[in-house]
Amino acid sequence: MTNEFPRMRTWSWFVPESPQEGTPLLPKLENSTPIKSALALLWAFPAATWLLVFGMLVSSMFGAVVSLVVGRGSAWAFGSGELMPVLVVSVALAVLLWVIYILEGSADALTDLASARVVHNLRLELSGKLVTTPRNSLTPGEVLNTVDQDSVQIGGLKQVLNFPIMMVGYLLGSTISIAPISPLIAVLLVVGGVFTALASYFTATPLTKISAKRREAESKSVSLATDVAQGSRVVKGLGAVAQTEERFGAAADEALAIMLKEARLQSLLTFVRQLVPAVFSVGLLAYASLLAFDGDITGGEMISVTLLVPPSLTVLGVSLGMMTEIWARGQASTKRVQNLVTELDKAAAKPRPQPATFEFEEGITV
Repeated sequence: MTNEFPRMRTWSWFVPESPQEGTPLLPKLENSTPIKSALALLWAFPAATWLLVFGMLVSSMFGAVVSLVVGRGSAWAFGSGELMPVLVVSVALAVLLWVIYILEGSADALTDLASARVVHNLRLELSGKLVTTPRNSLTPGEVLNTVDQDSVQIGGLKQVLNFPIMMVGYLLGSTISIAPISPLIAVLLVVGGVFTALASYFTATPLTKISAKRREAESKSVSLATDVAQGSRVVKGLGAVAQTEERFGAAADEALAIMLKEARLQSLLTFVRQLVPAVFSVGLLAYASLLAFDGDITGGEMISVTLLVPPSLTVLGVSLGMMTEIWARGQASTKRVQNLVTELDKAAAKPRPQPATFEFEEGITV
């Protein structure tokens, strides 16, 4: 089969035309806590996972170097009045941006592909268990919702290694770039990053709890809708349409109430998370302005600090907030998949009834 579009060699090896399935994922969930299981699924397909982490770290560090080149290079190029500095800075920027493009493109592709393969493998393995274990106490809606939506949430855990890792690398690159300009600003930048991470950590617990409740309520309402759709003729035949609509409406209202509660809590905690990096950014830029006013740093160095400090802290807070949300939902979905596997294993362990045998005596038998 010919490829319609060219594929980068940095990631195409991960999706050959006939890929190997690799190590099964469901055994990673056996006799394990939801947190450990979520971590195991996060690092599924380790070769691709480590490559995407490497690509994000290095590309983001080079991104910080770009800001340094722009700040320091502009002062050198426009201050000399010659053409050669302009050409040197332009070529350096072009090379850096090309390398960043290759690394980020490869890491993004590996993130999406690894996520898709986790979802695909989980669905296949769960479907195989369902086929070989026909008897269980779960409704079809509950099974379908877990196999479908929870697998997608677990596959989305790969996003934890993308944007947040990129911003950690950007913070490291910014620190290295600012250190020659002002060691104190570089140290305070790291301190600001640590406090931003701590703010995200302490706001993660309530979000994890509410996300688990939201996922459970969503699953309940969607599962009920699936079961009602499957048995719609029975519902109509029994004349229970009004009662069924009332029951589904109550489940949907409960899910909506939890979703709104999560949205309110998330907006409040997001404000708290972003307040910490904002305060550090304003303080560091004010200190850098004083250094520039006193002549301790040049105008180009001031530009570098201005370009590096705010995104290093504020965008880091955004990425960590996204990581908190993805991790909370992924952990809740991992627990639901564990419950499904446990239920199927229990059903498989039950003794199967022997086929009925009939012995007919001579004469008429009804």
